[in-house]
Amino acid sequence: MKLLGLRIGEPKPEYRNATKPLDHVKRLHDVPKKDNQSIEDCPNSQESDGSLPLSGASSHKSTDIMPSTIPCKMESLRDEVEKMGSWASGGELKFRIMELAISDIGMGRHQWHLFVLCGIGWAADNLWLQGVALILPSLSVNFEVSNQFVRYATLWFYVGLSLGAAGWGVGSDIIGRRLGFNSTLVITGIFALGLANASSFTTASIILAAVGFGVGGSLPVDGTMFLEFLPHEKRSYLTLLSIWWPIGQVVTSLLAWLFLGTNFDPSRGWRFFIYSLGGITFAMALARLLFDNIESPKYLLGINKQAEAVRSVRALAHKNGTHTWLTEEILNEIGGTREIAEEVESSTMAKVRQAIASFGPETIKKVSPLFGTLQLSINTVSCAPSILNLRS
Repeated sequence: MKLLGLRIGEPKPEYRNATKPLDHVKRLHDVPKKDNQSIEDCPNSQESDGSLPLSGASSHKSTDIMPSTIPCKMESLRDEVEKMGSWASGGELKFRIMELAISDIGMGRHQWHLFVLCGIGWAADNLWLQGVALILPSLSVNFEVSNQFVRYATLWFYVGLSLGAAGWGVGSDIIGRRLGFNSTLVITGIFALGLANASSFTTASIILAAVGFGVGGSLPVDGTMFLEFLPHEKRSYLTLLSIWWPIGQVVTSLLAWLFLGTNFDPSRGWRFFIYSLGGITFAMALARLLFDNIESPKYLLGINKQAEAVRSVRALAHKNGTHTWLTEEILNEIGGTREIAEEVESSTMAKVRQAIASFGPETIKKVSPLFGTLQLSINTVSCAPSILNLRS
């Protein structure tokens, strides 16, 4: 049985058939072969680092946090994680190994399904932002409040949005990504039905806050869910979720044209309009509940559920029709057996230590143009948090 997309009373499949030996790492599906070299052949020359080059990869070793090669031997895997430097703890090494495993699996069917399901969550956010703004005149007429006072309904909605964004964002680190991912739109749809039957302006305002609390979690939870399943080289796809934002506005505008025009009585049209928005939100929630989702392996690894994290990576490989070399033995051999919660510092501190370790004349040469003028400096500083978040 499944409740909110979670398996209740059912054993979790282990996806053992999705495991392959580390010595048989395949080239990513979306990367073409180069120079007709066999992808199973591991370079044996003395100059080789035991890795399979990706298409377009240069011969020198990359200093980026993610390698330009896929390791094909355990020794190569160790070499890759050693690039992090001596500042890396065992827990951070395990996260890096998991990044390598997800990148090896590549962008596949499961991630594209997530793209659609996360995208409709982003569309739902704008769906309700526009919907609340459009019903304000009808609320003013129906509940006999002034045009100035009716704006407090928007205030309540934005309070709910703020609490939802903060609450679901932090809560997803406690209850998990999947439960929050499956719950936000369900909560929004339930309170939307209550809003359509509100008998007073006060009741409508309070319910709007609850609607905001539900839909407010869509952006942080959905974005995190999608990002944590993306291969490192495909993380820019997170910005593609923005194409769903105007879709929500278009749908709301079309429904408003139908229900908030002259076709219906003003006291009833806005209720039909909210029913429609609630129905669409419920349909979105149902699509998520029917989707056999996987809990984020990075979240599971962060709460010391290493076995389940490895199972999630195997599940990802299975759903993408490929295999993964990741096992608990590999994680323990490179990162140790100590619990991650005992040694991993905050991600901010990890980034600071990494930046200090890698800072040098070459870095200064690359970064200095961003601070060439006062305006460029202001723009760089203002964009830095978003850039760091995308690379986290």
